[in-house]
Amino acid sequence: MFNNVFLFPGQGSQYVGMGKSFYDNSSLARKRFKQADKVLGFDFTKLCFEGPYSELSKAENIQPAVLLISVIAFEAWMKKIEIPPRFLIGHSFGELSALACSGAIDFEDAIRIARLKGKIAVALVQDKSVAMSVIKNINQKDLEKICEKVSSKEEFASIGVINSNNQITITGYKDAIEKVHSIVNKKGGEYQKINTDAPFHSSVLREGVNKLKKELNKIKINSFKYPVFSSTRLSFYKNSKDVVDIISNSYIEMVDWIKTMEFLKKENIDTTVELGPQKILTNIVSENYKDFWPYSFSKYGDIDFLLEKFNLSGDKKYNIVSKCLKIAVCLKNNNENELDYEKKVIKSYNKVFKEFAVSKDKKIELSLNQVIEALNMLDLIMKIKKVDSDEVNERWKEVFGGVKINNNYGQEI
Repeated sequence: MFNNVFLFPGQGSQYVGMGKSFYDNSSLARKRFKQADKVLGFDFTKLCFEGPYSELSKAENIQPAVLLISVIAFEAWMKKIEIPPRFLIGHSFGELSALACSGAIDFEDAIRIARLKGKIAVALVQDKSVAMSVIKNINQKDLEKICEKVSSKEEFASIGVINSNNQITITGYKDAIEKVHSIVNKKGGEYQKINTDAPFHSSVLREGVNKLKKELNKIKINSFKYPVFSSTRLSFYKNSKDVVDIISNSYIEMVDWIKTMEFLKKENIDTTVELGPQKILTNIVSENYKDFWPYSFSKYGDIDFLLEKFNLSGDKKYNIVSKCLKIAVCLKNNNENELDYEKKVIKSYNKVFKEFAVSKDKKIELSLNQVIEALNMLDLIMKIKKVDSDEVNERWKEVFGGVKINNNYGQEI
């Protein structure tokens, strides 16, 4: 149940009317739209709701629009459903949305950077003919060879995003991209052009890296409330330097969604929740990665279905806390520092036990925060007692299928 990650989409998620259901049903959503209007200096709300699509699909508008809806969906989830993620993952420019929701970047700064990121990219290719497209039914190695074959120093195509074994995005110069299309057709593959005005995840945008770095260095980077995993670097953001470096280099670095999903499986994640305007990532997970339960929160009307699926009843809360307490007691202590043990373990355990006993005695339902506190207590105790990794995984499976709420992947800055 808690063994979930939040996914944040990028290119292709925009549509006219995006976010309208949240706006109509949430005062917080209306506040966020109003903030976006103010930061961007025009009626951005109207563009999202009324289009035209051609204007909404410009890079300088797609990026802040998708980020806006992702943040609104995240805030609605945390208010209505409350269940926190293990960590956050962005796909392409969705990494900026993930950072905003983690608290690392303030909302207004994130909106501003999102628009600027699009503007810088488009300015770099004003005098160039560029393109992106999705290739299907051609494997990565073959596609790499095709791109290499059609490319020259002046005009080239390369892999920008690997979504799955049979869905890969190529990016670069239009002539080279079209040559790839011709070869792909002959090999029985398929291609679909992407409506974009800049070739993201391509060295064509190399000059944009330092330009964006300068802008990112001007904003305040906060500590992470939730860890964020990068789908380009395949590692967790640790500090402000990572934020500046990874986001600016996302112009030219490849998204590897296959390895990202492999990491989730290794971490015993079983549930993904996409927060954004559509179900792009949910569909990719559903069609290609059968080890996960994929969900999406793309419109306010999804809330009833999600509440039903993610509801944590009183009995479930009681059982989770009870198991945490029992496991904490039976774990062997491999830590010879008695003072360390007494100060941290006993205090944490006694607090959870007292709340649990009061709840049981007075027949008061445990709160979600109390459940999270119990999970964090067990996490702490296993670290203090120096429990080996294999046993840690088994213990979490005893609680509820390998779940663990918090890991200290993101460090305070």
